[in-house]
Amino acid sequence: MICGRKARPAAEQPRSPSDGSGGPRRPGRALKKMGLTEDEDIQRMLRGSLLWKIKSRGGPRERLFCLQEDGATVCFEGGFRRARSQQSFSVMHIEGVREGHQSEGLRKYGAAFPEQHCFTLVFKGKRKNLDLAARGEEDARHWVQGLTKLMARLQAMSQPEKLDQYPLSELWGLGDSWIHGVLQRADRNKDNKMSFREVKSMLRMINIDMDDVYAYKLFKGTVPEVGLWSHQECDHSGNERLEGRELEEFCRRLLRRPELEELFGRYSGEDCVLSAEELRDFLRDQGEDASLRQARAIIRTYELNEKARQQDLMMLDGFMMYLLSAAGDILNQEHTKVHQDMSQPLCHYFISSSHNTYLTHNQIGGTSSTEAYVRALMAGCRCVELDCWEGSDGEPIVYHGHTLTSKILFSDVIESIRDYAFKQSPYPVILSLENHCGLEQQATMARHMKAILGDMLLTQPLEGQDPHDLPSPEKLKGKVLVKGKKLPEPWHEPQRVTSLLDPEEEEEEEEEEEEEKLQERSSQQVKDSTRTMVPGVRGIPVVLEDHSILVVLEDHGVLVVLEDHSIPAVPQDHCVPGALGPGAGQHCQHPPMQPCSLLFQSLQSLQEIKPLQAKDASQVAPELSAVVVYCQAVPFPGLAHALRHPRPCEMSSFSERKARKLIKEAGSALVQYNTRQLSRIYPLGLKMNSSNYNPQEMWNAGCQLVALNFQTPGYEMDLNAGRFLGNGRCGYVLKPPCLRSPPGERPRRLVLHIRVRAPRPPSPTPGWVPPASLLGDTHDVPMPGQVPPASLFPGDTNPVSSQMPPTSLLGDTNPVSSQMPPTSLLGDTNPVSSQVISAQQLPKLKREKGSSIVDPFVRVEIHGVPADCSKQQTHHKLNNGFNPRWEETLSFQLLAPELALVRFVVEDYDSTSCNDFVGQFTLPLASVREGYRHIHLLSKDGASLSPATLFVHVRCKSL
Repeated sequence: MICGRKARPAAEQPRSPSDGSGGPRRPGRALKKMGLTEDEDIQRMLRGSLLWKIKSRGGPRERLFCLQEDGATVCFEGGFRRARSQQSFSVMHIEGVREGHQSEGLRKYGAAFPEQHCFTLVFKGKRKNLDLAARGEEDARHWVQGLTKLMARLQAMSQPEKLDQYPLSELWGLGDSWIHGVLQRADRNKDNKMSFREVKSMLRMINIDMDDVYAYKLFKGTVPEVGLWSHQECDHSGNERLEGRELEEFCRRLLRRPELEELFGRYSGEDCVLSAEELRDFLRDQGEDASLRQARAIIRTYELNEKARQQDLMMLDGFMMYLLSAAGDILNQEHTKVHQDMSQPLCHYFISSSHNTYLTHNQIGGTSSTEAYVRALMAGCRCVELDCWEGSDGEPIVYHGHTLTSKILFSDVIESIRDYAFKQSPYPVILSLENHCGLEQQATMARHMKAILGDMLLTQPLEGQDPHDLPSPEKLKGKVLVKGKKLPEPWHEPQRVTSLLDPEEEEEEEEEEEEEKLQERSSQQVKDSTRTMVPGVRGIPVVLEDHSILVVLEDHGVLVVLEDHSIPAVPQDHCVPGALGPGAGQHCQHPPMQPCSLLFQSLQSLQEIKPLQAKDASQVAPELSAVVVYCQAVPFPGLAHALRHPRPCEMSSFSERKARKLIKEAGSALVQYNTRQLSRIYPLGLKMNSSNYNPQEMWNAGCQLVALNFQTPGYEMDLNAGRFLGNGRCGYVLKPPCLRSPPGERPRRLVLHIRVRAPRPPSPTPGWVPPASLLGDTHDVPMPGQVPPASLFPGDTNPVSSQMPPTSLLGDTNPVSSQMPPTSLLGDTNPVSSQVISAQQLPKLKREKGSSIVDPFVRVEIHGVPADCSKQQTHHKLNNGFNPRWEETLSFQLLAPELALVRFVVEDYDSTSCNDFVGQFTLPLASVREGYRHIHLLSKDGASLSPATLFVHVRCKSL
């Protein structure tokens, strides 16, 4: 066996492709439609192959993989502990197939398998890669080629073709075959039939709490139908089992959308079909400039019935599929392509940026991985960070220094960047180097970048471009830029630093990050230490001979002396007051004494003050300096100096704390600074769990490179994903005019209406809202907004306090309420007709508890300038995560809509503890389409929750 593993017991051996399989499967209708019935690769996949699953834990496992007859599903056996349960994945969910040892998993754990036998399946969303190895090169080639063909054919299928080939799965989520998994789990005896008990189990799985009487009526098909659906029994065979068409009819009844039936009936009239003219009227009411030609094209694309399609008519099923498709999505589909001006300087764009890109978990003991770079780049990230340290064998490594995080080779990271930098976006990638290497390994880094990246690496200013001005993303297409220190020209050998008495003159951008990272290390390393504190000492570098700890104090700070020999030596790093953590020592205050020679008279542990020698990392190798062109990292000189002497090719980095301080004290000046130069914001190093900060407050000030921990899910990453959702997800978003060329005009004011509908009073069936329930009353549920620290728009002269009330306008002294109509006038100035919001197929949160059903509510949040930040929510609906409906109006008034993000959140209400997150979707307000729209929800880590959706009606109006 491979890797010297013992043969498994007979009970553990996987089935051979010919064992018990009954011969090769016959291609289904879908494969015939694709023209792949005679394809050799597909035939081999249908017969099945024994493939090794390569995993980091437990070693490789051989499993039988088979393509199903539908041409879209691959099934394989689960592990022994799962009693050989069958698992599957959809070809539609595969993003790409990599041949050979191209994944980190195969490089680390698949070395025993020949490279030509190996391949990796990369899935969309956050699902982990699947690393596989075949028994032979031929088998691997069949699977790689076959999957590639299927992916291309499925992507090229028109909507009617998909609906024709996969009717049940499409009904449950436009290509998502999750319903088949639910049915398989509920079918306990595996007879491909559903008893009433199994149906009840299935209802709980999909988040429906229904009493037995109503459930049995639905099972038998005796529930009176209301609306456009004709009466037909589900169990027409009368054998108390649902199968085939009976099961499909049951699912159709379960999935009825009364709110869509009502909307369809409003435009179709009594004949229950939409003509091209009626569909055009609907589209125009949606705010679209539609013609008859466009309406006919929509009918030809989405109508399922061939006869209706030939007569340019649309029936209810086609109308539902249209509204559930991308054409009915809340996101403006024009914004899924690059549509903004890409010819402006780099500083005029928000740039998707990652902090500690190499980490897959937290920054104390997490794993470093090249796969993290692949994920970030494929998510549209355009600025990645490399934390570079000296390797023991002369090769630079990347990891979170002085922590337990694992290490990866710098050269491996550059190879991954080369392979994936421009697959998602053609626009430039910035490598933010945090350099801790000596001169020799810095030169090695430069050699690796030149050798691996080749022509991708920008080493000279662009021809025809002023070398002192920032070029545009358009001109830098396909280029990799290095952010790092630049030696002065002409280059001279730098003098060794002997002191750091003036931090404003000699501080470098990485030192602030190092200072904060040392705080993390100190909190972990210090045990039973004491500290003696002397007030009034400022900026005096001190080295304790026994400990080699450098102490640097800020203005009005205190001296910290560590007195514990258990602390490992950390040569010439920084430590700041408060770095020791709670309870680490005792405080003794001494009166200030002069001269300085008397200052440490009472500190018995201090033996000698030595001159400070700079470490090699304070110098820059000429080879590394040569590859830094437009992103020259420099200490921040202060806003006054930077505005008087702008240098566009120089950039500075700020911790979130320092950025907030600048925004609070000089917001307008910071906005001006960001119109000419790049600034990078990064999270505080104190955050050991790699948590993030709110990026919106930094964007409000025009900061371009707002770096976040991509490995840490949360609302901050939701906002980041929403910010870069538009413009083709290319990682560059043009800043609003007011943040590009001050002084500018104030953004237009806007009113946003979102109306939602709730059900009638509860039906006699406890906890269940019948599909035929109608709509009820209206409620407004305002909630106080949380306001981030304020920033200033250009043209403002007065600083804005971080405690600005929600109604304050940035830079203005008058409250917004004096300039805007009161909320009570919104109904008069912006009348809204009957609007609907509902939710469909929300995920079950606690799958281990079969009886647990969510009580969902919807919250809509506005994230923008402080005056616009607010949130409102609906009431919660008891025990219905399958098809809850509300009727409530949520209205917002916005002063700076160009900067605003809208976040739709669904949570599970809990009266005794914190509400549980269900799903969310965030997008720029500028990308929101008005009218009746579906919102496809995402999980906490950004993966699709298909088929979970919200149905909303949105109306925006400028004032």
